[in-house]
Amino acid sequence: RISAKESCDVIFFFFDQVWNAAITDYDDFWIMPEVHCKRLCSYAASFGKGSLSETEEDYLLAHKSDFDKYFSVTVREKAGKEFLEKLQIKAETVCDPTLLFYHEPALYDNLAEKSEYQTEGNYILVYSLEYSKQLDELIEKVRKETGKKVIALHPMNDSIQSCDEFVRDASVYDFLALIKNADCIL
Repeated sequence: RISAKESCDVIFFFFDQVWNAAITDYDDFWIMPEVHCKRLCSYAASFGKGSLSETEEDYLLAHKSDFDKYFSVTVREKAGKEFLEKLQIKAETVCDPTLLFYHEPALYDNLAEKSEYQTEGNYILVYSLEYSKQLDELIEKVRKETGKKVIALHPMNDSIQSCDEFVRDASVYDFLALIKNADCIL
């Protein structure tokens, strides 16, 4: 965090789910830090969800004047752009930063090789941030058809879907290796 005594030229917000109030615990810092700053910008900021609760909408509405101070607002999801535009906050949709090097797979491969995560055999990887009954049904269908174990990659919940193995604390290297080495990703 930047302290209120500091000043800077530009602050960029580009964290995954930086504007997901459930994750940031409605901490105003993630929308309007208490620092002297000439410009605020977001790059591929995320709400991490397809819809907002009434409480979350009210929270954003209470910060409309803060968003108006941003020089540039970009988000990584269409839904995020729609949330902001509903409040008359101009936003653009840009590429998720994790996909910026898609044309240079060797960059990802080099990072994945640094992984310390070990797993036996072939597997199906599940990456989901919230429970879905339909995803559980798909997991069971694919597991039954392939006979492969299912690994869930989720930062906060180790029982979100019906999987055989759960990875909660993956490093960047582990995350990339799990994706690279999966036979199938759901």
